[in-house]
Amino acid sequence: MSLAVLAALYGVFFFWPLVSIALRSLSADGSVSYRPADFTLDNYVSLFADALLRDVLVNTVITAAVSTVVTFLLAFPTAYLMSRLQRSMSTALFMMVLLPFWVSILVRLFAFLELLSSNGPVNGVLEAIGVGRQPLLFNATGTVIGMVNYLLPYMILVLFAAMSGVDPNLTRAAKSLGCSSRQAFTSVYLPLIRASIVGALLLNFIIATGFFLTPAILGGPQDVTISTYIATQVQNYRWGPASAFGVVLLVATCIGFAAAGRMTGLTAGSGISMTSAKGVSRQAAMPFGPAKVGLWSVTVLVIAFLFAPIAFVFPLSWGVDATIAWPPRGFTLDWYHLALTDPMWTAALQKSVTVGLAVAVLAVILAVFIARWIRTLDGRPRVQSTLVSIVYLPVIVPVILLAIGTFDVQNRIGALGTWWGLVLVETVLALPFTYLVVAAALNNVDPSLEKAAWTMGASRVYALRKVVIPTVIPAITGAALLAFISSWDEAVVALFQTSFDKTLPVNFYASLKSGSSPVIAAIGAMLMLLVLILGAAFLLIQVVRSRRAATSAPTSPEPAKEPR
Repeated sequence: MSLAVLAALYGVFFFWPLVSIALRSLSADGSVSYRPADFTLDNYVSLFADALLRDVLVNTVITAAVSTVVTFLLAFPTAYLMSRLQRSMSTALFMMVLLPFWVSILVRLFAFLELLSSNGPVNGVLEAIGVGRQPLLFNATGTVIGMVNYLLPYMILVLFAAMSGVDPNLTRAAKSLGCSSRQAFTSVYLPLIRASIVGALLLNFIIATGFFLTPAILGGPQDVTISTYIATQVQNYRWGPASAFGVVLLVATCIGFAAAGRMTGLTAGSGISMTSAKGVSRQAAMPFGPAKVGLWSVTVLVIAFLFAPIAFVFPLSWGVDATIAWPPRGFTLDWYHLALTDPMWTAALQKSVTVGLAVAVLAVILAVFIARWIRTLDGRPRVQSTLVSIVYLPVIVPVILLAIGTFDVQNRIGALGTWWGLVLVETVLALPFTYLVVAAALNNVDPSLEKAAWTMGASRVYALRKVVIPTVIPAITGAALLAFISSWDEAVVALFQTSFDKTLPVNFYASLKSGSSPVIAAIGAMLMLLVLILGAAFLLIQVVRSRRAATSAPTSPEPAKEPR
């Protein structure tokens, strides 16, 4: 049953859209044809023969590369400091890095539109220190700033996972043999995390090449990337070049993620743990000195950069002026009242909440049954690995490619613009995250408890409901929050799935493209508050679950299995 549901869901709302895109890329006019005689490589040849398309490709690569390098330069000192602090402070920084990640990317982009404007606070500071006002918006600079803000948590967490697992005795042994701190760092420490560094760089580069919202909002017409080019071509019904570009992006993404997964160990099921790391942060804190001061300086800068767009939204929503200005004048809550009474926003809010709740329920139910079914395949590791990889595939595929693919398929089956069509495709996007949390929790449940219930006469369904589910309620709650947040913040797929009956993120995106207003700031503030509350609740649930697991571990009859 689990296999049938997974096959049907992924087959219609994931694989079919990708196959449709691949077939359109092989057609001269961009139509779907299953006859090999109609196939041609003209669209792929044009990617390298057309000067405009070459410029799009080069611009995408350069923007992604610059964003990745800047992200690494900021993330490495932060992750290193986190790995050298005592557990309590390391956990606090860990959560401070994660919390901004929960905030809607659209809200952060809105904040950057105002922060980086010619009359905004950033240019005000530059002018005050004598640098002068700089063009920071609607160009490559604005795009890179937005990308770095989004990519930093990814880079920090991957590097932190590698650094916190380094045995401190290795560098201590090097120092005892006469190495200086710098020699021990470069000759012993760095080689141990070199693969993770390369993997993190590759992972972030691949993610950056698939960005759509950031270059679409902060970039200019001369800074077109692959994703924005694909969206424009689809809107102009030029499916052939758009599909060919999409396939190239997909192939590059899959290769990059596979290589990054091998280097970082992410594809083997390793994760970031705040309780089981064996690194120096769990043994002895970094001594005070110039190096620690420098690391703290960079870390404070990173935290400020991550929280700046969040803190900036609220004042913009309080000003009395009908247009956004910095600094805002006066104080009013009228814009919140207008946002909550305007039919356009209230209808969008209702649809987003309804869709989000449906996605949360459906994704959790599927995650529970799929995780339990995959767990029964313990004797067939290759089959297990293949199925888990299929579940995680939506995370790998660039969202713009899935957006245009599902637009095509749902238009064919009559689901375009329907409530249930949007719920099912967003369930596919949310399922990898819910499965990750639920599967890790179920793997820590002692199977003998369920078997004991069976021997006492309980049915499998009753044992699942009364024995297994109560032990993983925190994980299920967290997984549901993740699914809801994933749906609540999703704008790219919904942009192609909705017409007049839009979701809140789609309305927000459309309003940003047409011009900012205090009402948008109020909507952004409310979006941000909800996601921050849900994100904090999820983190709290995870911390409580980790502490319970840690306290119960000594009395457990057998060691907990590693999460898959």
